[in-house]
Amino acid sequence: MHQLFLCKFKGEEYVSISSLEDMMAIVERYKPENWNEFERYLRRNDAPGYNEYLAELYDVSLPFNKRNLKTLVIDRYKDKVFDNRLFEQLKRLQFQKISFSESLLDIELPKNLLEVRQLYCSGKSTKGTIDLGKYSMLEEIHILDFNKSIKFENHSNSVKHITLWYFNPTSRSIEWIVDAFPNVEEILIHHTNVQSLEGIEKLKNLRTLRIDYGRNLRSVKEVNQCEFIEKVIFNNCRKIEDFEQIEKSPGRIVQHARFSG
Repeated sequence: MHQLFLCKFKGEEYVSISSLEDMMAIVERYKPENWNEFERYLRRNDAPGYNEYLAELYDVSLPFNKRNLKTLVIDRYKDKVFDNRLFEQLKRLQFQKISFSESLLDIELPKNLLEVRQLYCSGKSTKGTIDLGKYSMLEEIHILDFNKSIKFENHSNSVKHITLWYFNPTSRSIEWIVDAFPNVEEILIHHTNVQSLEGIEKLKNLRTLRIDYGRNLRSVKEVNQCEFIEKVIFNNCRKIEDFEQIEKSPGRIVQHARFSG
């Protein structure tokens, strides 16, 4: 059974929907006595308690607006609906960010939770459809483990930033991004099979484009048609054939690099 937990980790407090068993496992994992030697070395100068994971059952009777809680994490939830008790509890809360971790994206959420500004997805078993038409105030999307089981419905005029990790669409194109997010201003893609940037000229508000490890990327000259673009960075995209055709101008950053990491 999933419950609401108040969690604190690395200086941030947030609310998590998780099972007691999974939450206890996370707390145990981050106890100092369970760190390996490398973790101890990396954390040697951090403040006491900073790297420990603290959790307690969330008291819904407390005034929510007096707490600086901005994030809701939905962890390992595989059903399409919350039970009535949990659904009613969530109706009292308001967040800026919602994060799905190893969960189903089709969960029916209270309307107040659809007013978030940021949406995160992580975990290889995360799957389902996100209806962009329901998230009317959404500004950022971060998908940290993109897979073919993650789908989007409708489009969003409000999203300005997209981060995608392991973006390997069947089409090997950015067609999906162009269609779903017509007003996007910043696109960051890490590890992708995309071959060209055809269609990017439709993104009239695009200002920043960065692609790391585009192993099949060959054609990028289409960015010249993005009137307001200010920063174009390709890192470890070794097959690009027309980089020199990208127009350079004062105030515009254009790089083709091989940074590590």
